[in-house]
Amino acid sequence: MTELRRRMIQDMELRGFSPKTQEAYVGAVRGLAGFHRRSPDLLSDEEIREFFLHLLNVKHAARSTVTIYLRGIKFFYEKTLGRDLPVLDLVRPRKRVKRPVVLSNTEIKELLAPVRNPLCRMALTVIYSCGLRVS
Repeated sequence: MTELRRRMIQDMELRGFSPKTQEAYVGAVRGLAGFHRRSPDLLSDEEIREFFLHLLNVKHAARSTVTIYLRGIKFFYEKTLGRDLPVLDLVRPRKRVKRPVVLSNTEIKELLAPVRNPLCRMALTVIYSCGLRVS
C-alpha cells in the first residue's frame, strides 16, 4: 500500500467514513491513477477533467457512478493533499428525468373496457386521471 493511499484511508477513518465508502473512494482514486498511469498527486487539473470526460462520454457511466468518483477524488485532493481543484466543481452530471408515458383517449377506453364493475371502473378512472403511479 502506498503512503498516499494509507494517508487517505487514515483521513477517512478520522472522519468516520464507513468501510464501504472508504473502499469506493480509494477505488475512484485508483481508477484515476490507472487511467493516466501516473500517481494521482502528479496529475494536473486538465488531466482530471479528461478522466471525467472519459467516464461520461466513453464509458457512459451512470450519474451515481460519476458522483462516487467525484466525491472520492475530491476528498483525496482537498482533504488528503490539501489542494483545491476548481475543475471538480464543474463535473456534477445532471439528473436524468424520465418522462411518463401518456396514453391516448382510445388507449384509455381500451384499457377500461373490460372492467364491468362500475365502482372498479370509477376507481381506475380517478387513479389514471390523477396521474397516480405504482411507485
